[in-house]
Amino acid sequence: MNSDFEDLEYKDEWEALQVTYPELDLAKEPPLKGASFQLRIQIDFSKTYTLNITDSHGSTSDHHQSNSEGLIQISHLPPINITLLLPSLYPREESPQILSLWSTHDWLPNNSVQKLIRGLQNIWDRQRSIVLALWIDHIRDGEELLEFLGFLNKESAEICILSRSQADDLRSSLQTYNDMVSLTSFNNNRYRCPVCFDRLQGTECISLSPCHHVACKKCLADGWSLYIAEGRSELVGCPDPQCVKAGKLALLQDVQVVLSQQQVVRWQWLVRKKEVEKDPSIVFCPQISCQRPVKKEPTLDGRSFEWERLRQCECGFSFCVYCRRTWHGPHLPCPFPSSADFVKKYVELPLGSPEKLALEKRYGKSNLVKLVAKYREDQLNRAWLESQTMAIPSDVPGVKSE
Repeated sequence: MNSDFEDLEYKDEWEALQVTYPELDLAKEPPLKGASFQLRIQIDFSKTYTLNITDSHGSTSDHHQSNSEGLIQISHLPPINITLLLPSLYPREESPQILSLWSTHDWLPNNSVQKLIRGLQNIWDRQRSIVLALWIDHIRDGEELLEFLGFLNKESAEICILSRSQADDLRSSLQTYNDMVSLTSFNNNRYRCPVCFDRLQGTECISLSPCHHVACKKCLADGWSLYIAEGRSELVGCPDPQCVKAGKLALLQDVQVVLSQQQVVRWQWLVRKKEVEKDPSIVFCPQISCQRPVKKEPTLDGRSFEWERLRQCECGFSFCVYCRRTWHGPHLPCPFPSSADFVKKYVELPLGSPEKLALEKRYGKSNLVKLVAKYREDQLNRAWLESQTMAIPSDVPGVKSE
């Protein structure tokens, strides 16, 4: 009679597991007592944690990385697989027997496996009743499990795991698994688009980085395409009101998902163009086949200010920022007075005007002071020559006689 009651209790437990944990894909009928069966329990967290993996030597990787490198953000860990056998006197008299327990991708160290087995056994010792649901909950709740194993620091929101294999290999496997599960979960849910206000399947939406606001791809494609066509790359960003107010721009990885390759190329060009316009020290490579934006070289110790004229493009062409000719060295003058126009413009601009400050940033104030002095000297020499010479029929200049 007591055995019949235990069998009924076990059958009710199995039916409850099927309803509560559909992701376990349990068999319709409960396994016979004395026969083994396997549970594959996925581990989820209530929020994102920083994962730090150390190898057996205590380093975060084979390459001496800094504290911030090699850390990944996760909200899921690969499943723990547990093979069980239910004895005939389960659940009142005997505990389920754990035949084996291991983790997918082998992220759980051996000593932690033994600690977890003892922890599950203690749960039955306290309950001495049906415990399969309690065991499953203990494992699938990432915070509870890793805090029990001593891997989780809630204050710093960091998980520290000691790898039995190479830390880099395990880190890559866990990152790939986390991304796969996160994408599957995202695609299976529905979200409200902040633009059209429709609730759509995740496959029709995108979670934008790094704010994680969700919008439908169609609305973003319509809006972003228009902005790019109009040359307004500063509007290509998250449509959430808070992000719009903060001026947060879209990242390349999101733009590539939403737009065509041709639109992505134009968007990248517009972004670079905006950056160039913000930095007056940037000039364009004079090579017709290149035309890349070229930044001002950082001032090097021991070099005179004449070196500020040098620009070196990614294409390998070195040129003078004044005459746009091949670099002729810091001490040789430009081969022709092409600098006269912008020097004249610099002299005529009001002191402290934005245009004057932009020229100083582009060409270097010390260089401009020197060029202005040379320009004024040339102007005085020209004025003297014009006052002291006259044209004669042979067009040979001669000095006026007194």
